[in-house]
Amino acid sequence: MKPWLKFCWQGTYFCATCLASFCLWTLWLGLVILLVFQIFIASSRELALPDFVLRSLEQRLAASGVRAEFGRASFDPTGRVLIEQARVLLPAFSEPVVSARSVYLTLDPWALMVGRVEPRELQVSGASLYVTAMLSPTGRSEPLVHDLDFTLVPGPQGYELPQLAGRIAALNVTAHGGWQTAPLRHGRAPLPPIPELLVRNYPAICRQLIAVTDQLAVLEAPTLNLVLTPSESRGAVIAVELLAAGAKLAAPQALTATSLRATTSLPLLGDTPVAARIELAADRLEMPDQFRARGVRAFVHGRLQSSLRHYDYSRIEATAQWVGGAGIYTGPLLVRTTGRLPALQVELATQVLNEPLELQGRIDAAAQSARFRTAGRFAPDLVDLIGRQLHRDLRPFLSFRSAPAFDLDVEFKPGWKFAQLTGRISGGGVDAYHVAMDSFAGHITFDGRRFLATDAVAFLGGNFARGSYEQDFTTREFRFLLHGRLNPPAISGWFREWWANFWREFDFTVAAPDADVDVRGYWGRGPETAVFVFADCVQPVIRGVRLDHAIARLFIRPQFYDAIEVFATHGGGAARGNFTRRTAGAGFALDTMTFDFDSTLELPVAAGLVGPELTDMLKPFVFSAPPSVRARGHIDGPAAPKGVHREIHVTGPRHRDFHDL
Repeated sequence: MKPWLKFCWQGTYFCATCLASFCLWTLWLGLVILLVFQIFIASSRELALPDFVLRSLEQRLAASGVRAEFGRASFDPTGRVLIEQARVLLPAFSEPVVSARSVYLTLDPWALMVGRVEPRELQVSGASLYVTAMLSPTGRSEPLVHDLDFTLVPGPQGYELPQLAGRIAALNVTAHGGWQTAPLRHGRAPLPPIPELLVRNYPAICRQLIAVTDQLAVLEAPTLNLVLTPSESRGAVIAVELLAAGAKLAAPQALTATSLRATTSLPLLGDTPVAARIELAADRLEMPDQFRARGVRAFVHGRLQSSLRHYDYSRIEATAQWVGGAGIYTGPLLVRTTGRLPALQVELATQVLNEPLELQGRIDAAAQSARFRTAGRFAPDLVDLIGRQLHRDLRPFLSFRSAPAFDLDVEFKPGWKFAQLTGRISGGGVDAYHVAMDSFAGHITFDGRRFLATDAVAFLGGNFARGSYEQDFTTREFRFLLHGRLNPPAISGWFREWWANFWREFDFTVAAPDADVDVRGYWGRGPETAVFVFADCVQPVIRGVRLDHAIARLFIRPQFYDAIEVFATHGGGAARGNFTRRTAGAGFALDTMTFDFDSTLELPVAAGLVGPELTDMLKPFVFSAPPSVRARGHIDGPAAPKGVHREIHVTGPRHRDFHDL
């Protein structure tokens, strides 16, 4: 080998050896430096945040019109950034609107190596949303949302919210789920970034939160749970659940509720109205006037407007396991309303004291008027409960032995003034002011002053009556019109002793008379009561005299009895005439009596119809056959002012022999 070639080879070998040694030592030096750097990182666990990362974060916020201030910022090589004492300010306000105790931001480390900042996860702890002094009702900057912790994970289509917990005033809030920010179906605009949303809607958010804070004062230990489900058409659908241990309302009606729960579903974005149902539930509802309700549930159906701030309800359904107050209770209760205030259609079904009740009608809250129809059965115990409310025992006046059925139309004029009640009522077993009825039925009308019962029918033992009853509750004037097979003593409870005293001398054991009765008067003013009676009876016994048939038209007032016309038959004879009779106010002793009869009855029978005064006078006379006579006279009884006096005239042709005993 030539010398110069050998020299070149040796030089090349030496250079290569030196270069290899340099590379080897350089590699070892790099490894040692990296090891030292790793040891430093492992011991310190945090580094100063690179300027380009901080500038990138600030630029992103500034693009949305938000300015951020950080108290301290650090990161580790894994891409986790810790920002402490962070504050967010808006251009229109000098005070911070958001603050956070700490913010953990996880970045993509591979993107950092090329200078890009791509967040993978955001964790915020101890965040607060403030209402500035300019918007605060107190004139001071105050936190509306506080103690807020949440984790946010951005994705290609939107955001995922693994967890959120915080407080709005006394309201505990939790949330999880996610929402979509990519272009939505049907070309709907996506949800803007959160900083941009804050800039656009901060005043509106503050006003809404202030209103919510004021309303939350009525709730005890409230909790709001939110679940967000991503939606291609609405961004997200939010399942809302509000829980509270209790609530106290002062207006429009004092009300206390326990164990409240409200649920609904709302769209995050809404360009068009959407159907929404709100479900409400409470274990107990109580009012100061002893109103109670247990197991209350309500379903409100309506439409949520595009602004998501206005809810148009169209139907409400409410149920309760038990409702009671003032001694009255209902069984399972169902209420359904359709329409919107002020005009509502109402349906109700329940049981009052174990008796069914249904109601349907229309309410106009603006005009304060209503009209509805109600049907069911009237529980007998309601009479006692109503009496206790009126502080009066109503059982002597009305007492049901069984629940009567009713079907009524009720109307209230503007101003909630009662206008009219009309309908039918029927039942069996009732004691109406000391008169026992086996059954009754009729059509009734009441306008707040006048009560009218027409087509009324009642059965009283062997008696049957049909007719009407009307009363003016202002003047207390009343009137009965009765027709049927009626034994007058059977209704003695409606009158004072004078009625029973008059009919004491009548016996309708064989058959009650067919009668028409017209009674007029004023309750509480007995002397002004007037009674017209027409009676047609078979085999009555009058003053101990048994007749075959009798017909009478009577006018009766207390202590005054006027037999306008009387016709009676016995055997082959008959009698026709009239009489009047007055009695004393106390003891009912005879005052005066006048009579005028034409008779072909046997003389003792005819005399017995008038009374013992004529019987004693004619006892000495005996006819071989019933005479045709006219008897008229005037008798003053023991109660007469001038004492006992009799003036009796008996005349007639002599067709048969008679003699004086």
